[in-house]
Amino acid sequence: MPTIHRALIVGAGIAGLTAANALARQGIDVTVAELHDRTAGAAITLLNRAVDGLDEIGLLDRFIEEGSVRSPQDVFRYLDAAGEPVPTAPMPPRPPSRLPLGIVIYRPTMASILRDGAEEAGADVRVGVGIAALEQDADSVTATLTDGSRATYDVVVGADGVRSRTRALVVGDLVTPQYSGTTMFRAVVDDVPESARTASTSPASTSS
Repeated sequence: MPTIHRALIVGAGIAGLTAANALARQGIDVTVAELHDRTAGAAITLLNRAVDGLDEIGLLDRFIEEGSVRSPQDVFRYLDAAGEPVPTAPMPPRPPSRLPLGIVIYRPTMASILRDGAEEAGADVRVGVGIAALEQDADSVTATLTDGSRATYDVVVGADGVRSRTRALVVGDLVTPQYSGTTMFRAVVDDVPESARTASTSPASTSS
């Protein structure tokens, strides 16, 4: 397998910044290109291998400090159409270790931790630029960004979301997003009393 010295990651979301942390900590020269200057979203729950991954890139302690350590059963209960609880299987116990089963964290906070970690590891995170063109040969990829800059990399990682410009440059319209038929609504509410901190999901309602 060819040795990777330089990598371009298109997209500074969860996948892109996690990849930037992992690659930069291996001594690879990493550039991240991100069009937008903010991260939207509500809470996100990280379980099992996601938690292991945070430990592997050295950021687990920051996530524990900024998030809430718990399992999904602490957060959600599932109801049927009549409003009756639906039995759920318990989460499997983790092997004995210091790692928590799950962490719930605000998505913009997660993005901030990942970006700080990537930059501390040496990654160059460039905001306000996206991918404009790609030229690939047998050994490398030359990328042109939307600001006109051009550089050659050993690998380019497309992590720019469901409407990925990187994917379109590589395969055109061969692969396109398809609606799954599922919609999720999320919100962040300040200072919720402890008695109301359970979200209920059912075919009829998604409110607590």
